[in-house]
Amino acid sequence: MTDFSGSLIRPVVDAVDFVRSQEVQQLLKRAYEAFQRLPAALRDALTTIGMNGWYSDDEMAMPDLLEFARRFEAGEEEKTNDALCRQFEARGEAILAELVSIAPERAPYFRAAFEAHRDGKYALSIPVFLAQADMWQQFTNANKDTRLYSRKKGQPKTGKWVASIKRDDLDEALLYPLVAPLPISASDDDNKVPNGALVRHRVLHGTDLKYATALNSYRALSHLSYVGSVIRDGR
Repeated sequence: MTDFSGSLIRPVVDAVDFVRSQEVQQLLKRAYEAFQRLPAALRDALTTIGMNGWYSDDEMAMPDLLEFARRFEAGEEEKTNDALCRQFEARGEAILAELVSIAPERAPYFRAAFEAHRDGKYALSIPVFLAQADMWQQFTNANKDTRLYSRKKGQPKTGKWVASIKRDDLDEALLYPLVAPLPISASDDDNKVPNGALVRHRVLHGTDLKYATALNSYRALSHLSYVGSVIRDGR
């Protein structure tokens, strides 16, 4: 072997030896095991924040999502709600732009809802945020059996749609808010809904007369944003 060829091959050999080392093999094993646990951890975190009325955001890093869920589980509802309100306040203009790009024909309604939200007119912003999430039907070709807020025997009908398009466990975890029976899709007489929850049926059918709060407006915004992201990603 010439000195030149040896100089080319030696880094490759060193790299192979490094990868084969016990320390690196253990590191790779731990990384693989952590990746295998990721879908379950993601699903659980999305369920926890969903039970508290929130949905994930494109700019929400996995560690932040897990931390929000942990704080809710620890009973820190007020602080966690405040943090999530700030998250969506900072993301508001970007979310609006994203929604308009997805459904430009709905732009007047998106803009009116965002303006009402900014002006503190939550009695107006919340119903429009919730109603515009129904664009789901238009973009997913969902039929009456997979409507966004419909349930069958207590389970969201959108679970059937998720089962038909999921590619892997991680995909299913990301879409789990459409599978889990979260408060947003509860019926008017569902007694399992947490106190103060944002329930779409109760708002749009006029049975909740206390919904018009800043917290609920940010929650409704997070829901609309999540639905928009699902549509955008073509799921």
